[in-house]
Amino acid sequence: MIREEAKRVAQQYLAQFRDVPYDGLRDLMARCPLACDAVGPSGTQYQLELQIQWNDQPHGDLRVVALADDLGLRGSVRPEAVDFVRAPDGTFVGE
Repeated sequence: MIREEAKRVAQQYLAQFRDVPYDGLRDLMARCPLACDAVGPSGTQYQLELQIQWNDQPHGDLRVVALADDLGLRGSVRPEAVDFVRAPDGTFVGE
């Protein structure tokens, strides 16, 4: 797996969810994990997965994580992950 490419592909996938309001992310959490496929610039196929979970406690901050792997052994054991944390007031935590 090309780690830097996998990370960029995961970041592009995650970017789609940055504009979703807190309430929308919370509602989407019930349908997670969400999965889709993407092809990187090198032609490598990646499986992407979106996970949304409570960061520390229920009804608090939400951690939104995108994972990318190329379905090879190395990628399935340790997929590339990127994330952000959204507070109930809509702000991003730690940015």
